[in-house]
Parts: sequence; C-alpha cells; structure tokens
Amino acid sequence: MRYETSGSLIEVLNQARAEKRLTPKVRQYCLYELLINDEFGFEKLERKEVTDALSLLYKVIDGRNRPSSTAIITNVNFDDWTEYLGDPPMMMALLDRVVDQTNLIPLPACQSKASSTDSNRKDRSFSIHTSKNIYRCFRCESAGNALDFW
Repeated sequence: MRYETSGSLIEVLNQARAEKRLTPKVRQYCLYELLINDEFGFEKLERKEVTDALSLLYKVIDGRNRPSSTAIITNVNFDDWTEYLGDPPMMMALLDRVVDQTNLIPLPACQSKASSTDSNRKDRSFSIHTSKNIYRCFRCESAGNALDFW
C-alpha cells in the first residue's frame, strides 16, 4: 500500500521525468496493491508549475486501471472535475479509467476541523495504520477497520 497526495505524486513524477526515469517510476507506482491518492484536485500550485501534471497523473491511473486498486480522495464532485481541473479531453480519459470497474464510495463530509496541536497529524485528513488495518479520520475523529472503510 502507498499513500500519496496528488501534489507530491506530481512532484515525484516530474522529478523522475527530469531524470529520464519516468517510465520506471510509473511502473513502481503500478506495483502497489493499493495506491491512495489524497487531495486530488487540490494540487493547483503543482499544476501551475507542471503544465502537463494531469498527463503525469493519468499515466499512473491508466497503468493501475485493472490490475491494482486505487483510492482517489477528493472533495471535488465528478460533475465539477472538468471545470475545476481543466483540460476536458484529459479529464474524460482520466474519469474513464477512474470509474472503470470501480466501487464509488461517497463519504459524508466531516464538519469538524482537525486540531493543529497534534504534530503527527500534519496536513492529512486521515491515517491508515497498515499493520493493524485500522483508519482514523482527523476531522471527525471516526475510526475503525480499514477494510470496512474502503
């Protein structure tokens, strides 16, 4: 399992491309049994700096399309993806891969704010403890079995 924000994924892929190692890096992301892509749609700064950021994300999503599980966590509704992220043809291709043979799990929005006093929380909205298979939401404080969460 691998947890990665969209912004950090874009940065890693862009760096790999600069080093002429993009294909092996994409293959590496395709090997994880589960890739959790958090904060999808909130990487505006990275997309400004890397003009083909959606194309880089698409390479990973496309490579993982059927053999592996990918969880995309976003506050952006499907209907707003094209307007919010731009590039309608790329968004249609990305959405096609995202919804192909998938289970969409709309989660209720957490209304409470995460406390900034817990240094382990950083900027994440939730945590998954892989060895114990438990999750915890830092916003609403819910927790449970990670397998039930997905």
